[in-house]
Amino acid sequence: MELTTVIKRNEIYGRYLVAAKDLKPGELILKECPLQVGPQTQAMAMCFNCTLYMASERSCEVCGKALKCSVNCKGKLHTREECDTLSRMIIKSEDFLKAPQIILPLRCLLLKQYDAKKWAEFLELESHLKERKDSPIWFIHKEGVYDVLKKLNVDVDEELVQTICGILDVNSFEVRPLFAATTPQECLRGVYLKAALMAHDCTPNTHLSVDFTFEMTIRANRFIPAGETIFYNYANGLQGSAERRKHLHVGKYFDCTCKRCGDGTELQSFLSSLICTSCKSLISCAEPLKDIYSSDWICGKCSKTIKGNLVENTINHSKELINDYSNLQEAEGILEKLKVTLGPNHYIILELKQNMISLLGNYDGELEIKRKIALCEELISVLRLLDFGDISRHLGIALYELHKAKSQLVYEAYNCNLVDVCQYLEGLQEAQNILKESMKHLLYEPKCSPEGKLAQRAMNDLRVLRGTSSDLERILTLDCA
Repeated sequence: MELTTVIKRNEIYGRYLVAAKDLKPGELILKECPLQVGPQTQAMAMCFNCTLYMASERSCEVCGKALKCSVNCKGKLHTREECDTLSRMIIKSEDFLKAPQIILPLRCLLLKQYDAKKWAEFLELESHLKERKDSPIWFIHKEGVYDVLKKLNVDVDEELVQTICGILDVNSFEVRPLFAATTPQECLRGVYLKAALMAHDCTPNTHLSVDFTFEMTIRANRFIPAGETIFYNYANGLQGSAERRKHLHVGKYFDCTCKRCGDGTELQSFLSSLICTSCKSLISCAEPLKDIYSSDWICGKCSKTIKGNLVENTINHSKELINDYSNLQEAEGILEKLKVTLGPNHYIILELKQNMISLLGNYDGELEIKRKIALCEELISVLRLLDFGDISRHLGIALYELHKAKSQLVYEAYNCNLVDVCQYLEGLQEAQNILKESMKHLLYEPKCSPEGKLAQRAMNDLRVLRGTSSDLERILTLDCA
């Protein structure tokens, strides 16, 4: 297989991946199985073999130490080497149930005994040990991991434990468990030695997916010329610059200076902008690469200036508002309040609209369907501005919801004799075009994932739409004859 990437090193990124050849949109860059998978720091206990959540003690029938959901567990994560190594330790399975936060650090530590090569590669990953020394996270790991391991008679020094925890915090990827996670604590972390070498950019050139075996697939989400750095967004691309940069500074120990972070308008998406009280235009941060809430914010039209701390207060209040509703009517009221101060594309409004689209999925009235269509179209227009490339999971989902609402609306209208056959056919053809674009974005999702299942549902929906459209075309042909 032709080499797609090479590893380079510089003072900014350390070791990082570069395209070894021109890569087309959708082209495979890397497939990688995890080195190890385990719970988050604030975690729930899991089966070592398949990662299913475990509330009661049940151990591996061979080593008697690793948690295992059943004798017939189909997972493959609890390897023979790990099993043999654990069998020689004093630790008990109930210890993992009481302190699940030690599972992943210990699994990594065990590599030292049975896979020296992988252990050495793991230690090459950045831990930011100096920056973390005596910080709050240092003491969290000391109490929650190191002190627990010492009580369990695991022979390890504190600096090595902190190094392992640092590597995990900085380099691991959040992955979904086999069951449906409903809280962040139920999500898992996976360590991928090569994928961890991708550099960060808030406008990435890659698309990542992870299947039910935790194998990660990385594809180009746009054309990548040979020699270009392979980028992945370590932060949430739907958050504003202040949120993303805070996450990267606190959790990844660097300050992002990418083109999106360096632009107060966030590449004309205005994802963080507020409404100017003087001219009703948009106010953006004047110095986005500094502390956003300590900098002045300036209106792009009338040049009115407000202080960053006032913006911060507005944002904090808005965040409280979108967590304070229980139904669609209350959400609509909050949206109207937010529109007074936040720009129409603001990430907080975006989050609220996404939640409202989900709520509207439970309604089938004409007004509700039309409202869902409007919200989907507004969301899609913003997503197109964020430069996610030719493959965007967010855009694929939003387009699917739009097609569903549009086809439902025209179907109801036809059944009520509000549109004729030609108008019905036109509506279905519009829904098909939207659905085809959705499928283009969801094409590379693993079949077992929620997005992969949505892609399969989209294919079935497309067959139905095409069948109905063919029937309508035959009706029109007979009418013309």
